[in-house]
Amino acid sequence: MNQSDVFIEKMVTRTISLREYAIQLLAMVGGGLLAFALLLIAGFYALVFIMGICYGVIKLCQRYNLEFEYIFTNGELDIDRITAKKTRKRMMNIKVQLFDSLTRLTPETQAEYDKALRGSELRDYSSRQPGAECWFASYRLPNSKSQVLLFEPDDAMLTGIGRFVPPTKIKG
Repeated sequence: MNQSDVFIEKMVTRTISLREYAIQLLAMVGGGLLAFALLLIAGFYALVFIMGICYGVIKLCQRYNLEFEYIFTNGELDIDRITAKKTRKRMMNIKVQLFDSLTRLTPETQAEYDKALRGSELRDYSSRQPGAECWFASYRLPNSKSQVLLFEPDDAMLTGIGRFVPPTKIKG
């Protein structure tokens, strides 16, 4: 790497919402009741189905254990989703020069955020933790509709992004 190269990483763990907890609880209770009913009806022969039910419930619960890794390298922002600390999937790659604006989400900028969301696709890669410092970037990729990115860069990442985005586009 060159002295002027920029490489910054940050991990963010997504907080499980009350709705997601409820889904997990319902899956466990429903799976347990179904397994118990199968055991009563079919006896020993239901073990294969019961194992399948248990596997499905475990996979469903793991689906909500999410982390996001932000990787900023020389003007490109990559965001990967890590599920259950096992599987990684690239969610997006964007050149930050395409950002129309990069704004800290505060009560004062909430109206601007709501306006940016109208007719846009939201890409929420934030922790959803109360009090987390979120930023949103609005942008439009060629041949697609407007998009809004919600994420939680740290100061080092914001400084790196600032090297590639004009200061007039950064509010915060």
